[in-house]
Order: sequence, then C-alpha cells, then structure tokens
Amino acid sequence: MTRRDGKTTKQMQEAPHGALYLWVNGHLGYPKQLARTLGREDLVIISPCQCTYSGLLQYLAPGSAPQLIVDHAARSRLSTSAHEAVMAYHAKQALRT
Repeated sequence: MTRRDGKTTKQMQEAPHGALYLWVNGHLGYPKQLARTLGREDLVIISPCQCTYSGLLQYLAPGSAPQLIVDHAARSRLSTSAHEAVMAYHAKQALRT
C-alpha cells in the first residue's frame, strides 16, 4: 500500500513533531497509514475541507503553534480561500514562535 520513497514520505519524515499535515483531498486513509508506517503518528493529518480560517485557528491553542505542512500535491489544488487560510495560519503561527 505504501511506497515510502516519494515526496510525501520525505515531507512527513522531515515534518516537525506534532505538525499539521494538509493532504490533497478528503480521503485520509492513505496518508494516515503512511504516517503510521513511518512512525509519525504525531502528525495531525487534515483535509482541504478543514482548511478554512476558523478551521485552522483551532490548532493555535494557547502555548501551541504547530507547523502546517502542505502536501506537495495539494499546493496547486487548493482553492483561493484555502490558500488564504494557509497564509493566515502561517502568519499567526510565526507570531507565536
């Protein structure tokens, strides 16, 4: 099921502990299995439908500012509003670190 040698694998392996990982679509079975296989159960895998301003802000709890990693395949497929939410999250996350 898992290739373990592609771009997604590398992104997951290099992600900071506890990072949010934005997957390309709402089918999260594969990325969650891949994360488990790689020993990265600390990653929080989210779908594009969770990629709204308010949806992402829930992860910016007091004392917490997990990094948001956007899967390589999702970058070009995000809607304008999702892209804006990612940019806003990165800006707020940077202020907290």
